[in-house]
Amino acid sequence: MIELKDYSEEMLEDVRYIFNNLRLDDQRMFADSPDVEENIRLHIEKSCEMKIVYINDKPVCLFGVTERYPVLKWRYMAFHFGTDEVDRHKKSFVKIGREVIEGWLNKYGNLYMAAYSYYKKSFVMAKAFGFKFKFNVHEIYIFTKEKPQA
Repeated sequence: MIELKDYSEEMLEDVRYIFNNLRLDDQRMFADSPDVEENIRLHIEKSCEMKIVYINDKPVCLFGVTERYPVLKWRYMAFHFGTDEVDRHKKSFVKIGREVIEGWLNKYGNLYMAAYSYYKKSFVMAKAFGFKFKFNVHEIYIFTKEKPQA
């Protein structure tokens, strides 16, 4: 069973577990900064909201939205990264993730998502979540989900 829980300090060990068991392409995203504790601190500090995805009570993915993306300075960048287990439950994750993203869209306005050119699964997930390709900056592709005008 898939479940999303809002991050709290009591879940820090679950976050460590996810960072220490990332999918290969997720590991590549952090290759320039391999310090797990620093990456955890950065995500906790920069996130407006961060959720942990659990499958059968096992932490498998971090899913959140940042106030400021550390590289491009975009506001409200949605992110997700996790273990191989999340890929085995992709359909369920996309279904529940779409609901969360709609809530963030209503709360924060336009959202962005970044994907490295080598990470084809991120392209697929961005589209599954309803994001549209906007542009690329070298090997980073930027997707956007715009809040409908009232």
